[in-house]
Amino acid sequence: MKLLKSKKNLLRYLFIGFSGFCLQIIINKFLSNNINFPYKYSLLIGILCGTTWNFYFFNIFVFKKNKLKNKNLIKGLLKFLLSNFLSMIVNFIIAFILYNNFKIYDIYSQVIAISCTVILNYFIYTRLIWKTNYNTR
Repeated sequence: MKLLKSKKNLLRYLFIGFSGFCLQIIINKFLSNNINFPYKYSLLIGILCGTTWNFYFFNIFVFKKNKLKNKNLIKGLLKFLLSNFLSMIVNFIIAFILYNNFKIYDIYSQVIAISCTVILNYFIYTRLIWKTNYNTR
């Protein structure tokens, strides 16, 4: 049963992460195609929006038993963004290099970049932000 709960949360995590990725792509495309923002800026804004989106929905659906509220929600968001800072940098660098240096289509470069950080982030979130320990449940 513990493993099943863990798998359900992992599936929710992946689904919400995918929706955050979609938001990132939409914002990136909108800013770069409609407002003529340079790719690197639209990519950065998209990553930040997708990351914030993920935090709120992870809090509601994935880590609902340890749901953060009130002041803890703001503290959690700050911890989330700080813990994500390294993965956001890695995400940005990989996507930017793949797009600019290897001429890989922008969506594909972002998929590759996000794939490099998605599982690592799940373990960071469960240990640092929502402090879930599946071994004690």
